[in-house]
Amino acid sequence: MSAQEVVRSSPIESRGAFLAALVLAAGPALFATYDMSSNPIVAAGLLVGWAMPLLIAFLIFRARRYLPAWGWILAVLLFSYFVVVNVMQSANSTASLDFLFAPVWNTVIVGPSGALVGLFIARLLRPKSTS
Repeated sequence: MSAQEVVRSSPIESRGAFLAALVLAAGPALFATYDMSSNPIVAAGLLVGWAMPLLIAFLIFRARRYLPAWGWILAVLLFSYFVVVNVMQSANSTASLDFLFAPVWNTVIVGPSGALVGLFIARLLRPKSTS
């Protein structure tokens, strides 16, 4: 087995594993959409908003920037589930407003922060050249 085959068999570059992470990250989006299903226009807008960070992560992965894409999707996944748990446990009447703002936070703050962590890890794992 050549070194190139070993690199290609890496779970980081596995499209199936990344798509599975995307599906897991879509769970909170579906829950938020269902929670707002009494107003179909708002629900459709929520679905589009929650899908944006997932689409960005997919595009980063397709650009072969695997670690930043994994950092983005894992950060978004963890934060999204945190938001859903927070809304479910809250007795506040305005807790579901988190569903409106979470896609913005995921797209502007959480996802890019995860991608930066992925870039940092990629830089640490890059072989040092001795020239």
